[in-house]
Amino acid sequence: MSDAGKNREIVVRFYESLFNEGDLSVVDELVGDVYVDHQPMAGDGPDALKGAITAIRAANPGMRVSVERALAEDDLVLLHVDAGTHAVAGIFRVEDGKVVEHWEAMQPVPAGSDMFSSAGRSGGDSEDSRRTVLAFFDAVTVERDLGAFDRYLGELYIEHNPDTLNGADASREKFAGAFAALPELRISRKRVIADGDLVAVHHHFQAHADDRGAACVEIFRVAGGRIVEHWDVVQPVPEVSANEHTMF
Repeated sequence: MSDAGKNREIVVRFYESLFNEGDLSVVDELVGDVYVDHQPMAGDGPDALKGAITAIRAANPGMRVSVERALAEDDLVLLHVDAGTHAVAGIFRVEDGKVVEHWEAMQPVPAGSDMFSSAGRSGGDSEDSRRTVLAFFDAVTVERDLGAFDRYLGELYIEHNPDTLNGADASREKFAGAFAALPELRISRKRVIADGDLVAVHHHFQAHADDRGAACVEIFRVAGGRIVEHWDVVQPVPEVSANEHTMF
């Protein structure tokens, strides 16, 4: 198994053991002595993590989470999680078999929406998928090239964002409206994780340079050189954080 595959196994076991079983021993086993958390409601270090999990499970008795997608590349693992009332996208950095850093975006799931299902898997090469997604992402966010929706999205494009319809036309119109309403809009790419036909992009969305903005994780599925499915999780950056780090 590749190092990325081993990291995926570590992170999935760590996450499911904590949230589904309340097993704090996995923190001692799988978390580094130095653990940096960019989640604004969390402190740094293993002890802070234990305290946060204990509080979350106490406030949500019987809670269960479902890992819907797990992408791994090099030292990064992304989990796309159905936490019932919320969608969660967590990014974990693994070093020498230990989880040492964490970023997250969390968003309420509107009633009746489908933020998690999938039309299937396409297989494919990670690097080919990365090239397709980044060519599309940069064309739209940097060059504001709305023609990219026609060049890179599939004829059948499935959208899981609860505010956007399926199809390239709906997404193109959404971005055209955003660019018109927000002339200083900034979308800053932070991390990319490519794993087969899936590519996750972690970015900072700001209406203007002084806007705290939102932390966003977008997951794209690629088939036949086209983007055919999309999920995202968006969390506003709060004014106050429990740690000294940014969300990025």
